[in-house]
Amino acid sequence: MKRTAGCLAFLVCLVFSVLLFCQGPLDFCYETSAKDPEPGEQKTANQPKEDLQEMRGCWFSYLEWQRILQNKNKAQFEQSVRAVFENLKVCKINALMLHLRAFGDAFYPSNLSPISKYFAGNLCEQVEYDPLKIIIEIAKEYNISVHGWINPLRTMSDDDFSKISDKYILKKWKLSQNSSDYYMKDLTGRYILIPTNPEVRGFILDVIAEILSRYDLAGIHIDDYFYPSRINELKENDVSYYNKVKPGCDINTWRRQGTSELVKQMFKKCHEIKPDAKFGVSPQANMKNNYNSMFINTKLWLSEPGYVDYIMPQIYFGFENSSCPFDKTFDEWNNLIKNDAELYVGLAAYKVGMEHDQYAGLGAKEWKEKTDILKRQEEYCRKCEKYRGYCLFSYQSIFQADGNMNPKTKQEIENLNSLS
Repeated sequence: MKRTAGCLAFLVCLVFSVLLFCQGPLDFCYETSAKDPEPGEQKTANQPKEDLQEMRGCWFSYLEWQRILQNKNKAQFEQSVRAVFENLKVCKINALMLHLRAFGDAFYPSNLSPISKYFAGNLCEQVEYDPLKIIIEIAKEYNISVHGWINPLRTMSDDDFSKISDKYILKKWKLSQNSSDYYMKDLTGRYILIPTNPEVRGFILDVIAEILSRYDLAGIHIDDYFYPSRINELKENDVSYYNKVKPGCDINTWRRQGTSELVKQMFKKCHEIKPDAKFGVSPQANMKNNYNSMFINTKLWLSEPGYVDYIMPQIYFGFENSSCPFDKTFDEWNNLIKNDAELYVGLAAYKVGMEHDQYAGLGAKEWKEKTDILKRQEEYCRKCEKYRGYCLFSYQSIFQADGNMNPKTKQEIENLNSLS
């Protein structure tokens, strides 16, 4: 009987402990954090699973839209898009991170946002054809998946806002007496949405729903633009809204909780609309800067379920970088993942052939002197269990405006492509 009673007591305590653990944060200002790695904990050296195709991605930004696809009729547009995909196949690319929202605009017909000037030539409400529909159709012919890349928080300048209709919610917020509840203003004069505002998060979810319900995309992708640089020095930041809502915690914790809640809700919305869609984030490689300046808690996102399907740190460093060598930085990200998130890596194709990498210290000449950096980075990453592929930044770094491969990157890309 004593043993039975003891077992029952143990089971009661166990159930009570599990219930307490599952409660999660009790209020918005509670900031969770994953357990630090044990001393001496090492990455595994397994090869990626053979049944999973490695991502070989490439970013196609609003700058490429402007340079290659702007102001074209439908026939010209289709021809240019096919040329892009022909080039992507040369580089063995199987995934395209396609900019769909850069500055509160849209590269597709939208009820929520004006059509981007980087496609149409000016901010407008209608175009003669749907560019995103065409791109997706052509991508399928080339067996290349398309991920919708959006900047959820970054919006327009005063000049751009003056050119769009008052019907858009972003314009209404800017003109309202409570605009400081919705916007910060960065050093360049652009308005940045405040992620701690539930209305802001709701609008971003509407954007995702509009995109995924209309288009057959592989998923939604966001990059490293969260809070603006040097936020505490800005005249128009989020301090007035913080003082207004009085969350009961310090402002930096409040900011990180806001970005985490946004990411969590974006993940949920993606899977509600399209269960097989992937949602991922591509933050800066510097974890300390992410936490203290971007106010994002990647450690949380990579320890608990429900935040990201994958993480894609922008490890834009060579092996000889004095402060952030590629291998050490990659290991830090690989070891950070404690949940089921996959690890992709952003690689710096734009640095190939660079005369002087300003902040690389002793590795300042590495990108000029070596032509196999990307290949060696890929080989290094493949040793790690969570690794599932790479993404090159960016298309215009690899190909010139006329469609020919950039001579500076040609040998480097050929070396990278030599890997099976």
